[in-house]
Amino acid sequence: MDLVEVLATSDPDQVWEVIKDIRDEQARVAALTRATRVLAASNPDRAVCIVREIEDQETKATALADVAQALGTSDPDRATRLLADAARLARAITNESSKATALTHIACIELKQQVSRLKSP
Repeated sequence: MDLVEVLATSDPDQVWEVIKDIRDEQARVAALTRATRVLAASNPDRAVCIVREIEDQETKATALADVAQALGTSDPDRATRLLADAARLARAITNESSKATALTHIACIELKQQVSRLKSP
């Protein structure tokens, strides 16, 4: 577990302060993604706020889908809305390879959620 993951767990408000000071864009996006994954289950509102800070549209769409996945059983309606938002972001991506990657990730999460709903009593 790295500093971003520790802060996301222990001090979600401080994690953004650390991430915004990362100058390398790839490292910053990776840190945003890690923080989002850690926060998704425990603090989905904060996770969504962090997703908004991701500039790369493919990464933003997949991170939003990851938050939706974490909410799948606890708040399925919100998860559905977040997946729809993620799909809208993905469809707007101009690079076809990136678009396909994001849409595939979202489709996999949607499928998992549908299977989970079918298994529920």
